[in-house]
Amino acid sequence: MSWTDRYNNQGYKNWLRVGIALLKTRDGLVDVTSQAAKELQAELKTKLGDSVNNCTCNPKKGKQCKDCEPWRQELASPNYYTGNASKIGWTNCAPSKWSKEPWEVAKVFMPGGQTADNTGPEKSDPTALLNFLVFCKYCTKYVSKVEPLKKVIEVRNKAMHSKDLTFDDHTFNNYMDNMVRLLRNPLTLAANPAAQKAADEISKIKKEEFHIGANKTCMDAEIRVLTDVMDEHTRLLKLHKEELENHGTRLDALEHSITPVEEILKTVNTLVDMVNNNPDLQCVKDQAKELSTTVQQIQDKLNKVEGRVSQLEERVAEHGEQIEVNTQLHEEISEVKEKISDVTQKLHQLDLVPSGSFSPGEDVQAFTSALVVNYSNTLTSLKPLPWNDRFCLDLDKIFTRLVLVGHQGHGDRRDFKSLDDVFDHQSTSGLPRRFNVLAVGYAGSGKSTLLSKTALDWSNKKGKLADKIVLLIRLREVQPDESIAEIVWDQCVTKSAKEISIPYITTYLQDNESNVVFLLDGYDELVPDAKGPKQAVPELLAKKWYPGCTVIVTSRPSSGIERYMAVDCQVSVMGFLSAHIDEYVPLYFQSVEKPDLAVSLVKALDTKANIVRSLIQTPMFLMLICVLWEDNPTIINFPVTMSGLYRELLTCVIKKCCVREGLLVPNDENEIPSAVSTALLHLGKLALESLLRGESLVDLANTPAIGDTDILLKLGIVSKEVSASRLHPREQLNFPHKTMQEFLAGRYVADTVNTSSGDLHELVPLDTQDAFQQQSNLVQFICGCGGKATKEMLSKFNKLLEAMSENNDKNKSLQDLCLLSLYEGKDPSHFPIVSTLLSSLDLTINVPSKQGAALKYYLQHAPTVPEGRSLILTVGEASKGDGVEYLSGLVEKIQSDLQLYLTVNCYIGNILGKLNPFLRNVPTVQSLNLRRTGLTPESLQAVGEILPKLAMLKELDLSNNKDIRDNEIRLQSEESKLCLTDLNLSSSRLGDLFLKSLMAVLHQLRCLVNLDLSHNRIGKRRLEPFAPLLPSSSLLPVWRCSFSLITK
Repeated sequence: MSWTDRYNNQGYKNWLRVGIALLKTRDGLVDVTSQAAKELQAELKTKLGDSVNNCTCNPKKGKQCKDCEPWRQELASPNYYTGNASKIGWTNCAPSKWSKEPWEVAKVFMPGGQTADNTGPEKSDPTALLNFLVFCKYCTKYVSKVEPLKKVIEVRNKAMHSKDLTFDDHTFNNYMDNMVRLLRNPLTLAANPAAQKAADEISKIKKEEFHIGANKTCMDAEIRVLTDVMDEHTRLLKLHKEELENHGTRLDALEHSITPVEEILKTVNTLVDMVNNNPDLQCVKDQAKELSTTVQQIQDKLNKVEGRVSQLEERVAEHGEQIEVNTQLHEEISEVKEKISDVTQKLHQLDLVPSGSFSPGEDVQAFTSALVVNYSNTLTSLKPLPWNDRFCLDLDKIFTRLVLVGHQGHGDRRDFKSLDDVFDHQSTSGLPRRFNVLAVGYAGSGKSTLLSKTALDWSNKKGKLADKIVLLIRLREVQPDESIAEIVWDQCVTKSAKEISIPYITTYLQDNESNVVFLLDGYDELVPDAKGPKQAVPELLAKKWYPGCTVIVTSRPSSGIERYMAVDCQVSVMGFLSAHIDEYVPLYFQSVEKPDLAVSLVKALDTKANIVRSLIQTPMFLMLICVLWEDNPTIINFPVTMSGLYRELLTCVIKKCCVREGLLVPNDENEIPSAVSTALLHLGKLALESLLRGESLVDLANTPAIGDTDILLKLGIVSKEVSASRLHPREQLNFPHKTMQEFLAGRYVADTVNTSSGDLHELVPLDTQDAFQQQSNLVQFICGCGGKATKEMLSKFNKLLEAMSENNDKNKSLQDLCLLSLYEGKDPSHFPIVSTLLSSLDLTINVPSKQGAALKYYLQHAPTVPEGRSLILTVGEASKGDGVEYLSGLVEKIQSDLQLYLTVNCYIGNILGKLNPFLRNVPTVQSLNLRRTGLTPESLQAVGEILPKLAMLKELDLSNNKDIRDNEIRLQSEESKLCLTDLNLSSSRLGDLFLKSLMAVLHQLRCLVNLDLSHNRIGKRRLEPFAPLLPSSSLLPVWRCSFSLITK
C-alpha cells in the first residue's frame, strides 16, 4: 500500500481508528484493573499467607513446589478462574512475587506470552486487561457481564489479524460502538472517570475525519497502532516457538491454541509491504522485517516438527492408555491408604473405639436402620416455642415453596414444590456425578424445615432419594477439626447403635460415596474456625472429600459459601403461599386447642393482606403472629416489620410470665419489671457476643457467670440444655430461632447506645460490606429500635459507600439492606442520612416480600429524598397476580422526578390496564420491559391507552407474548409525540392486520430507531410498503422461516 493509497483508503483509516480506539479502551480500563488486582491479591494473601515468597520453582519449565501450590490451587479453582484450566497463564508470572506484587497475580488470567516488563495495566496491551476482567471471577464486582468484554476482545482479534488492514464502514461503526458500550455500561464502568474519558475520546474519533499524516498527532497515533500490532505478533510468535520446542505438545493442540502461523504471515506481509512503500513509516521498518524473518523461520521449524510429533503420537497411542490407568490406580491406592492411616491414628488418640474394633464386614443395613430410627425420633414432630409445650407441629403438614433461580449461572426459573423436582432437573441437565444444590432463604423462610422434611421422607421411603443414604447435619453443631465421619457419627446415628463406629462410617462413605446425599443445614451458622483451611465442611463442599456424592446445603444470602462450593443448582426458599397460610393457621390453633380463633385470624389477615403479607409469608413470622392472636384476638394493627413483631412477642411472653409468677403485668415494653429487664439486656449482651463469634447459641462453659437464669428460662425465650453432641458435650443456652438471638442482640446494642452513650462501633465492629451483609438481621433490628443507634447505624452505610470500589453487585446489596433497615425503623426523618446511596437504585424483588414492602415505603416518602432519582426495578412474583397487585399500589402519588426502568417478570395476561394508574404516576418512565408476560389483545389496547402518557419512554419490549396474535394497536391520542426509540414486538404471532394498524401510528413515533418484528406472521409483500414510513430508520430484511426487521 503506497502513501497515496494509504492516504485515500477509507478502509485503512477505519482500521487505524479502531486500533487507536483499542488503545484508548486500554487506558480506560487501567484504573479498574489496577484496583481489582490489588483487592484480589489482598484477599488471597489474607487467605493463604506469605509462604509463596519462598517459592523457587520455574513455571516456564513446568515445575511446581509446595510453597506455591496453595496459591495455584486457589487461583485455578472456580472461585477465581472461570475459563479452561489448561489455559491458565502460569508462565506469565513469577509465583514468588504473588504476595508482593498484585499485577503478578493478575497476569495469571492473561493470554500467554506476558513478559517480565509487564508490571502494571499501563504496560499491558488491551487484550491482557480484557482477559483479566473476563476470566477472573473476582472482577465481576467491577464488570458484572462478560459479553461486552468478549465483544471488544473480538474487535481486538479482528484488528490484529486483518489481512489487508482495512475495515468497511459498517464494521468500523459496529466495533467503535462495542468499545463505547463497554465503557459506558450504566451498571459497571459508568461512574469510572478514566473509562468515561476514554469513551468520550472514542466517540470523538468515530465522529471526526482522520487524515493520514496530517500532523504529528495523527502520525504518532498511526505509529502507536502499528507498533502495537507488531508487538502482538511478536508475542504470538514467541508462543509458537515455545510450543514447538515442547516435544510433548500435540500438533493439533498447537494449531488450535494460538493464532495459526499462516494467518500471522499474511498480516505481517501486509505490514512489511506498507512500511516499505511509505518513507514516513521507516521508524518501524526494522521491526517489521524482523517479524517477517521470524515468521518464516518458525514456519520451517513447524514443518520439521510435524513429522516428529506424528511419530510420537503413534507410539503414545500404543501404550498411553495402559500407562494412564496404572498411574491413576497407584495414586488412588496411595491416597486411600494415607487417609485410612490418618483416621485410624486419630481415633486411637481420641480413645473413641478400642483397637481392632473396625470390621469391614459389618452389616450395611444396621447403618441405614440407625439413621431411620434417629430421624423418626427427632424429626416427626417439632416444638418451636419453648414457652408453649402444647404447641407441636407434625412435620408432614408443613408447606414450603421452592423456586429454581439458576443453574450453573444461567437464569432459567422454574417453580418446584419439593426437592424431588430439583433431582428431576438434574437428570436432564447433563451434569457430572457430583450435584451441588444451594438452598438460599432469608431468616425464618423454612430452610431447616425443608431439609428435615427431606430426611424424614427418606426414612419413610418416600421421594427420589429413597434408594440413597441421606445424612442430615446441623452445621451449627459442627466443631473445628472434626472429620466428616465424626460429624455423621455424632449427629446422624442413635446412641444405642453400638455397632456403628466412626471407622465403619469412614469406610462406608469411601465405598459408597455415589450413593450418599449430605443435607447440610445452615452454612451461615457454621462457626468461623470450622470454615478455615483443611476443615471438613469446606473440603466436602469443594469436592476434596467424596467427590461422587450429592450435597444439598442451606444458607442465608451473603454467607460466602460460593468460595468453596461450585453450585450446580440454586434454589430460593420463598416460604408460604396464600393457600398455605390458610392451612397453617388452623393447624396452630388446633394444637393449642383454640380452633375458633383460626377463622377470625384468617379473616383479619385477609383484610390486612397488603400490609402484613410481606411478613407472614415467612413461616416463622406467621407462627409468631398466631402467638400474638392467641394472646389478644382483637388486634387491629398487626406488626409489619421484624422489629415490631418481636417487640410485640416479647411483651406478650413477659405478660404470660408475669401472670404465672404473680408479678405486675406490664402494658407495653416500657413497663417491664426491672429484674426481667436487667436479665433481658444481659442475655442480649451474650447473644451479641456469640453472634459476632459466629455462634448461634451461648456456650455456658466459655461464658462468664450470668447470674440467675431462672427468669430467662421462665420467660421461655431461651432453653438451657446439654448439647446432643457426644464428641463435644457442653451446657448451653439455645434460642428458639436465630432471629430471636439477633433481636435480643440488636435490642441490647440500641439500649446501650441510646441510654448509656455507648459506642456503636465498639459494640458492633462491622467495617466491611461483607461483615454488614453477614449480620444483616442484626443491622435491621438495631435500626428498628430507633433513636441515636439507628442514626449511627445508617451513617455506617454512607461510610461503606465512600470506601466501596466500583462493584455493581455489592452496591445493589448495600442498597437492599439500607432499604430494609429504613423500613424497620419506620421514621421518614432518617431518609436524608442515606439519600446519596438511595438516589440511584437497582433492585430485583419478588413479591410479596419484605424487600417489596420496603421499596413501597421508600417511594411513599420520596419527597424527603433529593430530585434526580433513578430506579432500575425488576419485579417477580410468588404466584400469578401478585406482581400486578403489588405494582398497582406501589406509587400512590405522582413521582415526576423518578426515572424508572421497569422489567416485569410476572404473569399479566389481560389485566395490564390495572397498571395504568401506576404508570401515570411515574410519567418519566424510561424503559418498560413486558417480555413474556402473557399479554392478550386487551392488554395491547391498554398499551395504546397509556403510551401517549409516557412522554419520556424510550424502550418498550412486548416480545414473546404469543397471545397478542394479529390484532390492532391504537394510540388514544392522535396528537401525542413520543420519544420511543426502541420497540420490540418479536415472537408475538403478529400479522398483516397488526402491521396495518402500526403503519397508521408511525407518524407519532418520530424518534423510533430500532424496531424488531422478527418471528411473526407478516407477509413479505405487506412489508415492502412499510419501509418508507419508518420515521428515521432504514429497513434491512433478513429472511428465514419468518422474517426479521433490523433497523439502524
